[in-house]
Amino acid sequence: MSFYDDASLVFLPSGGAGKDTKAYSIKPTNGDGDFTFSRGSNLTATRVDSNGLIEKGRENLLLQSNQFDTTWTTSSASVTSGQGGYDGSTDAWLLEATGTSSTRVQQTISTDSVQTISVYAKKGTSDYFQIRLTGASTAFAFFDLANGTLGTLSNQVDASITSVGSGWYRCSLTRVGAATSARIYVTGNNTTSVTSGDNIYIQDAQLEQGLVATEYIESGATTGKAGILEDSPRFDYSGGASCPSLLLEPSRTNIVPISEGIPEDTIQVTLTENYGTSPEGVQNSLKVQKNGVSASDRIFPIDNYNATLVSGTSYSVSAFVKNIDVDGITTIGCRLGSGGTLFRLGYQWSGSSLTKATEYSAGTRTNEILEDYGNRWWRIGFSFEADNTQGGIELDIDRDNGSATTSIETYGWQLEEGSYPTSYIPNHSGGSVTREAEENTTANISSVIGQQEGTFFLDFEFLDGATAENQNWIALESEDGQSRVLFYKSASSNNLRLLNSQDGSTFFNKSSLIAISPNTRYKVAVRYSSGDQGVAVNGSMSGNNGTSTYTRTSLLSRVKFNESNIQPSCRVHQAIVFESGLTDSELETLTS
Repeated sequence: MSFYDDASLVFLPSGGAGKDTKAYSIKPTNGDGDFTFSRGSNLTATRVDSNGLIEKGRENLLLQSNQFDTTWTTSSASVTSGQGGYDGSTDAWLLEATGTSSTRVQQTISTDSVQTISVYAKKGTSDYFQIRLTGASTAFAFFDLANGTLGTLSNQVDASITSVGSGWYRCSLTRVGAATSARIYVTGNNTTSVTSGDNIYIQDAQLEQGLVATEYIESGATTGKAGILEDSPRFDYSGGASCPSLLLEPSRTNIVPISEGIPEDTIQVTLTENYGTSPEGVQNSLKVQKNGVSASDRIFPIDNYNATLVSGTSYSVSAFVKNIDVDGITTIGCRLGSGGTLFRLGYQWSGSSLTKATEYSAGTRTNEILEDYGNRWWRIGFSFEADNTQGGIELDIDRDNGSATTSIETYGWQLEEGSYPTSYIPNHSGGSVTREAEENTTANISSVIGQQEGTFFLDFEFLDGATAENQNWIALESEDGQSRVLFYKSASSNNLRLLNSQDGSTFFNKSSLIAISPNTRYKVAVRYSSGDQGVAVNGSMSGNNGTSTYTRTSLLSRVKFNESNIQPSCRVHQAIVFESGLTDSELETLTS
């Protein structure tokens, strides 16, 4: 038989697609089987894209980002549209001084913590201009558009000027702290004094959270967004996969205030912001170099005891690291408050390779991770149970070589409540950020689901560490939840289970289909039919029941990935629904 031809619903992440709030099924083709995907109201989720890079949600916080005569206002200056742009368009603007000092275009903003402002610019009659973010501590950078060089800088974390051809440059300024306005000035050489009539060309302004200027996003009356949006399904390519799976995770909060580039404290190290290419494929890694004073050369993404914890609760710490010239051991750890435990794990470098080490490890740790992210980057970390209400994170550079000046790159620090680490949650807020739990559910499609008879197939895997959690899994179910065909795993064992219920009553229950291991794909299929139930796992029948009979009145109406109250970390590779019950041999073939 052709399983695709006979199926009434096929969900295949590698063959389908999606957009914000939708994960498309490939059958039925009229959209009736599409899933509504929900997660939350911010851009905190990430995925690994088809290039093996971490993809984030991005947002241009400016309004009317290339309409400088709308939300923007001028001071002693004028703006004229229709100028030749860096991209071959006529979308650039002439910014011209009508006074002799502080001649600018500006927009009122309200942002905090780490932010980068950027704009494309070209010299006119003036060779110079300035970008400024005002606030309690104003940051600015002057740019020489004739020579493509930086001028005077103030209160910045970083600034850059990059040629994009034809005399155009993309110029950016990064700072930390609250900002109240974004300003672009026509200037003299490192001075805001100009001659009336001096001008430059500008185009495509952007303000975003983070250390670097990313690809431009046009905005209008609302902010512009791109990448992984609030409710974008995460079609994930982790581990070098050639085909994506749908990544589903529980709600988690990253309590590291700034998760990239700016630790809260350091000991005997020199930091270089935006040093190299991070796992997201942009130049925003942090270089950490030992000062050659002692083995206690480290950074504190959260300084000692600054994090508020709950004693007796599980937490997970993680970070990305890349070797520059270390020939020793890098450690990651959580040091808890007075009287609390130091939890730490060591990792031995051998060139660009990394292995776990027993040296310098401490405390009782679980779900230790060592994941290869390519390009010599590794994600390291572990889980632990807090025995104190305060904690901090430390990352040691090279414990073996006290007098060395060796270095690593690092990125993406995370401390989250939970018994295993989940995917990276970027945080530039200065506080904490939460990725909400994910749910993927079809609309009412009872017309394509067999009620008294049918087959449900699932190809999935639990993620590392998730097998220790209570898992309500993926189901065919009625709107009221009284009728279900449900694959799940309870907390009492690592066995995959099957429940088939009718109008609130269980009539087919298999409590031990197969022992579940993390990061292992399982293919399972159940035939549900009055008086004839059967289930196959990975090509073999795992149970039959020829006695239970029923007449279902609470109709199966949707496919639901995840229960709202109990969330797994898992990957879905495929889900198929048939309106008829497949034979034992067909179940075995389908799950092989």
